[in-house]
Amino acid sequence: MRDLTKRIFWASIASTLVMLLFGILLFIFPETVIKSVAIAMGVIFIMIGVIPIINYFRFRATGFTTTFSFLLGIFCIVAGLILLMNENILGTIIPILTGVWMIINSINRISISMDLRDDKIPFWVITFIYAILTLVAGVLLILDPVNGGKLVTKTIGIIICVYSTLDVIDLILIRIKAKKVVKEVKKIIEEP
Repeated sequence: MRDLTKRIFWASIASTLVMLLFGILLFIFPETVIKSVAIAMGVIFIMIGVIPIINYFRFRATGFTTTFSFLLGIFCIVAGLILLMNENILGTIIPILTGVWMIINSINRISISMDLRDDKIPFWVITFIYAILTLVAGVLLILDPVNGGKLVTKTIGIIICVYSTLDVIDLILIRIKAKKVVKEVKKIIEEP
C-alpha cells in the first residue's frame, strides 16, 4: 500500500512538472507551440479521415457504410492537409473565435448590466465596465489575431504555470499531512 501511495505521489508530481514545462513553453515560445499543435492536429485529422474512407470502400458492398462517412473522411483529410500546409492558420483562427466569443459574451453582460441599472442595483457599473473592457479586447483579438494569438497563448502559459506550481505545493502538503495522520494512527494502534 505504501509503495502504491509513493508511486501515485511521484506520478502526480511528474505529470504536474510536465504541465509546468508546457506552460513555460507556451509563455516563452507561443508561435512554436501553436505551429506544433497545428501540425499535430493536421496529422490527427488525416488519420481520422483515412479510417472512414477505407471503411467505405471495404464495406460498400455490404451496405454497412454511408456516403456521409466517406465525405466526413474527405473533409478531415482536407482539414488536416490545410493545417499541415499552413500551420499559422491555427494561430489566426483561435484568436478570432475567442474574439467573437468575447464580443457575444460582452454584449450579454452589457444587457445584464442595464437590467441591474433598471433594478437600481448599485454594482451595475462594475458589470458594465467589465463588459466594455471585454468587448474592446474581443474586437482587438479580431483586428489583430496574430498578436492576439500570442497574447492568448502566453496568458494560458502563465495560468498553467501558476496552476502547476500550486498543484506541486498542494501535493507536498497532502503528503506531509498524510504522514502525520499515519503516525497518529500508528500511535493509537500501538497504545494498549
